[in-house]
Formats: sequence, C-alpha cells, structure tokens
Amino acid sequence: MPGLIVALLVPRYVHIDLPDLSLLKKGDYLGIVLMSGFLGCLEYVLEESTRKNWFGDDIIVTCTWISAICGFLFIVHALTAKEAIVDLRALAVRNFGIGSLLSFMIGIGLFTSVFLTPVFLSRVRGFRSLHIGYALLSVGCFQLLSIGIYGFVSRHIDMRILLVFGLVCFGLGCYLYTPLTYDWGWQELLLPQALRGFGQ
Repeated sequence: MPGLIVALLVPRYVHIDLPDLSLLKKGDYLGIVLMSGFLGCLEYVLEESTRKNWFGDDIIVTCTWISAICGFLFIVHALTAKEAIVDLRALAVRNFGIGSLLSFMIGIGLFTSVFLTPVFLSRVRGFRSLHIGYALLSVGCFQLLSIGIYGFVSRHIDMRILLVFGLVCFGLGCYLYTPLTYDWGWQELLLPQALRGFGQ
C-alpha cells in the first residue's frame, strides 16, 4: 500500500526534470530481448531442472538452448552495439574488471554458504529455525567484531591489502566447509563461519 501511494503521488508532486522522450528511439531493445531470454531461461533451467530430471525433460533442453543462444548473441551484441544496454567493454578497465570478477566470486561463496547452510541444518540435521539461528550466530558476531577492527586499521593499512586479507579469510572459511558431514553442528561450523564473517 505505501508503494502504491508513493507511485501515485511522486509524478504529481516531485518535479526533478522533464523526461526526454527522444531517448526512446535510442533504446537497445534487441539487447533487452536477448538479455531477457538468456537470464529468464537460465533461471528457469536452474530452478526447475532438479524437479524435472534435468536434461531428460524437453522443456529444460529447449530453455537451455534458448539461454545459450541468447547469451552468446547478447555478448556479441553488447560488444559491437554503439549504445548497448550493458556495456561489456567496461570490463576492459582493469580495476573495474578485477572488481567485477571478485564480486562474482564472493557472490558464489555468499550464496552457497548463506543459502545452503540453513538448508543443510534443516533437512539433514533436522534443526528448527531457532536452532539454525543459534548455529549461524557466529557469522554476525564476527562481522560486528571485524567492523570495529576495520575502522581502526583502514587508517593505517592500504585498502588493497585489507581486501586481499578479507578475500583470503572468506575463501578459507568456505574451504573449511569441504569435510562437511551429517554430524556437523554449531561447534564444527564455528571456525568456517567465523573466518567467513570476519572476511566479509
């Protein structure tokens, strides 16, 4: 309801500037369609494949092909279009490219640890929500601890060194999940989560 009120009142009472409707002619509509086909079909494949026997299902196979073709054409289009919806050429700038790669890697680590750990504790160990919260509490505690330390050391140490240190802690914390077994509880999760939380 608040969002609806804002949507109705902002166009009437907030006047920042006038829209430039001529920009609609320059829109990269082909890029939008290709990106939508690529990401939409990819998401469907990743979400539904486990329930539909992966490539044993015709719809999954079709969506995989559509995603692959749209993805390839989107990359070609983004690198050759004059005003692409996503300017992939910006990745050639070293700092931006490295930052994007590191963000991608951190995203994978965050997704797997933040999403899959509660699923493991719930489905394998049979923990209830409260006990899952207790088991994962160490991540937040070490994040809070590291904020205070970071505030102090960032004035004396190069930010790039701190970034590498954080990535190493985060990576080591994720690596320590590898011997995960049915018997793991909060005690076994403490060190991996502490390193991951501190690194973040």
